[in-house]
Amino acid sequence: MTIYTIVSIIILSVLAFFLVLTAIRLFSKERSQRILFLKEFKHGNCFWAYLAALPMYFMGYVYGGTNWFLSIFLSINDSLSLVVLSYETDAVEALMANNTVYAIAVVATFLIITANAGLFIVALLDQIIWLRMGKKRFETTNKDRLLVVGYNQGNLQIYKSENNRQKALLCDFSLKEGGSLYTDDVLYLSSKDWQDYCKKVVQYCLNEEAGNTLVVINTQDDERNVKIANAVTCELKAIVQNYKDLAQQEAQNMSQSDAEKFVKGKVQTHCKKLFDKITVYVFGSTQDKTIYDEIVEDSFGCVRYVNKYTQIATDFIDNYPLTKFMDQRHLDYSTALVREDVAINVIGVGFGDVFRQILTLSVANNQFLTNNNGLCLKPVSYHVFDKENVSCDKNLNHTYYHYRNEFFDKKEDGSYQLKQEKQQGDYLPLPSLPAEERFYQVAVEHPDFYDKIKCITTAKNSVNVVVVCFGTDLENIDLAYKLLHMKQEWGVENLVVLVRVRTGKEHCAIFSRDDCFMFGDEENVVYNVDKIHNGKMEEMAKMCDRLYALQYDLSEKIAKAQKENNSDQEPIIEYTKEQIDAIVAQADYDWYAKKSQQERASNTYACLSLRSKLNLMGLDYSKEEVSSPITREQYFAVYDKENHINYGKNTIYDNKVVNYDVNFKDCLRTTLAVGEHYRWNSFMISCGTIPATKKAIEKETTTNEKGETKYTNGKNYQMRRHGNLTTFLGLVQFRQIVAKRKGCDEASCDVIKYDYQIMDNAHWLLTKHGYQIFKK
Repeated sequence: MTIYTIVSIIILSVLAFFLVLTAIRLFSKERSQRILFLKEFKHGNCFWAYLAALPMYFMGYVYGGTNWFLSIFLSINDSLSLVVLSYETDAVEALMANNTVYAIAVVATFLIITANAGLFIVALLDQIIWLRMGKKRFETTNKDRLLVVGYNQGNLQIYKSENNRQKALLCDFSLKEGGSLYTDDVLYLSSKDWQDYCKKVVQYCLNEEAGNTLVVINTQDDERNVKIANAVTCELKAIVQNYKDLAQQEAQNMSQSDAEKFVKGKVQTHCKKLFDKITVYVFGSTQDKTIYDEIVEDSFGCVRYVNKYTQIATDFIDNYPLTKFMDQRHLDYSTALVREDVAINVIGVGFGDVFRQILTLSVANNQFLTNNNGLCLKPVSYHVFDKENVSCDKNLNHTYYHYRNEFFDKKEDGSYQLKQEKQQGDYLPLPSLPAEERFYQVAVEHPDFYDKIKCITTAKNSVNVVVVCFGTDLENIDLAYKLLHMKQEWGVENLVVLVRVRTGKEHCAIFSRDDCFMFGDEENVVYNVDKIHNGKMEEMAKMCDRLYALQYDLSEKIAKAQKENNSDQEPIIEYTKEQIDAIVAQADYDWYAKKSQQERASNTYACLSLRSKLNLMGLDYSKEEVSSPITREQYFAVYDKENHINYGKNTIYDNKVVNYDVNFKDCLRTTLAVGEHYRWNSFMISCGTIPATKKAIEKETTTNEKGETKYTNGKNYQMRRHGNLTTFLGLVQFRQIVAKRKGCDEASCDVIKYDYQIMDNAHWLLTKHGYQIFKK
């Protein structure tokens, strides 16, 4: 074996060692570290591949007869030429021809150097290539897409929460600024004109083969959010106008009535396809909610407003209804009533955006009844602590306190009484104020803070929920510890502390207790695609809306058949799948294109209140598997045991249709319906809606899109008035007014039945959406 062969074997061994080592280092790393490793090629970290060429060239020159000293210099020169991929082979050809091992070593060296050069190019251009390929893939894909507009930590969490759609982040980064996103495998589309790019995304959705597109606008700048949302809305308007123009051209030879019907149908069909294809969620502050609402109303159902604090409050109410912290000492499960001597207190520490939303949403959902010589409201007392004077708030005055300010006077003791001029008989019986609020301008550092909380919570038979959301996560947790220590000192039995924690600190020992819970983890509650888009509560609300539409259509068909047959017997109406699909499609279209955001929220909050109503009966639901879920029969054995539901002959969605009459008997089922009406009242009041006058219920009219004049029955969302904003018994007077005007029977004008429907359908609705009901 010659010296040339021995050296060649040594070189091959060294090359193999470094090659294997490099491969292990490269492929054993996570993406971010792998990219950094590749970028090291730009700094000559893999110079060992070039060092291997030196002895190869040196042996080639010596074998060819060149003296050793000159061979060294020539070898260095040829090795440097390899940096620019200039392969000098003259010196090595002779030895390669006579020594196979040497030839293999030379070829291996050249291949490794070529691969290294390739990696060098990748290190220089990888980000550019990756971006262009990613953009092409995003813009041409037929898969569903997610576009997140704006660069911030919340948007990164939204992006990372999505696993099924083709996704991209829209920002205005330079290549250098976007390096960290590339390293984290976050596809970003750099554009200075975000409005224009979002308009293009809307245009992508016109492709019949394209999947659905979800856009989340969250720039953390309300002005910029509004501009982008307005640009999207203008693009949608232009598309819909084009649909209308094309339809009108097709209808030129039709009669006027047929043409109007044809154009309306065409536009509606195209609009339905459009907002099935694209959904735009725009984040916005509470202060600018009215502006966002206007955009939503103008967007054909495609744009929806998202408020960070409403997301937190909704999750809060879903997980922690006040009834969660009550048992048979406080509730009579057989009647669904709160015991008369029980006081319910919610104490808010810090009156920032979070607790404002929790307050209004809690008021809108936590409405309870007691028996005090008949059913009456059991108001929850909200005690608000803040170092600033927060009793006046422009948003609350416009919404929640609108009814109080218009209809009530404040007395010297701080309570409210109905204004004299509102007692003249112009209105149906007016509802009570939905809750009691007391404000304390006391900082947590002040001695009065604990004294006042002690006074509230030590009252006999009180249920006390303290919501801490005044500072940082650690400040909130620290105060929770102190309050629980004070609870023990005071000897308070029923006190629970709920702590706002933004970033999730379940590891804190305090949350292993049964009287302290965390809420508001923004990554899971706010910046999460599943929470933003098609949350379960909204899906249930839409299902309720579909069911109402189907039941309304069924009642119309039954009435028509009875009239044609001159019979009171209920006929069985058979629906084909195509008929049901058509009614559901129309309901879904109306859900966004015709209903206001307030109407949609009304349905959503009705579903959100299901847990509280179940708790009143000693039941609960879970999103997880439970050991003994109750069956439909077991549910109704509790719910309608005193007054069995009168089912008709027809079934919709595998759900029996109820025949309602106007003789509503006193029973648990009716108590829950009364509670549902008061919950709806409180929701409407929290939105700033006030009662309509009897005159408006009887005589007010409006013109619909067909030019027809119709009675409003006092309902006018633009003027924030509603004819049903009255007591439960006031609804009887409402139907009497409407029936007298229409010249028909009261049963056909009754609206009380709608208060029964949510609990009549509760078991079906919850199990359809993956929930299981169980006994507490």
